Amino acid sequence: MARKSGAGGIIVLALVLGVVTALILWSYLRKQAGEEKANWLPVVVAAQDIPARTKILREMIRVERFPKDLIAETIFVKPEDVENRLTKDGIRAKEQIRESALFSEGSSPTMAYKVHDGMRAIAISIDEVRGVGTSIQPGDHVDIIATYHDGRTRQVITKMILQNVLVLFVD
Repeated sequence: MARKSGAGGIIVLALVLGVVTALILWSYLRKQAGEEKANWLPVVVAAQDIPARTKILREMIRVERFPKDLIAETIFVKPEDVENRLTKDGIRAKEQIRESALFSEGSSPTMAYKVHDGMRAIAISIDEVRGVGTSIQPGDHVDIIATYHDGRTRQVITKMILQNVLVLFVD
């Protein structure tokens, strides 16, 4: 079998040029990935659906990287800023957690947070004398007694209205 001279040189040259092209392409793609990483920022997102008025625990959240263009305003970047805060509304899984979705730190949530399902809250006007001074605190249980003048019998009547009522707030 006769060989043509120079055929082996062309194959070696093609292999060398292929390797050089692959190295240049690899270097370019690595540089692009580095530039993209610089434009991505960490954001706290919900790891699962979080219902409204729920205390956020560490396992309910995680940190993911997002492109700068897709990051909402007033988001959190550290999980510890979100932990143990209460949600105002429900947060869906993978949703960025925004400041507006949580009750502000140190503020108490609305009364609706304290009223259990199937229950109702009522406001009663009392003063410090009728309300046993300042000794009644949220979480206490009280009895509600009404005293009124019955015009028909012309007597002052006192009746138990409610028993063992949970106190939610005291102004």
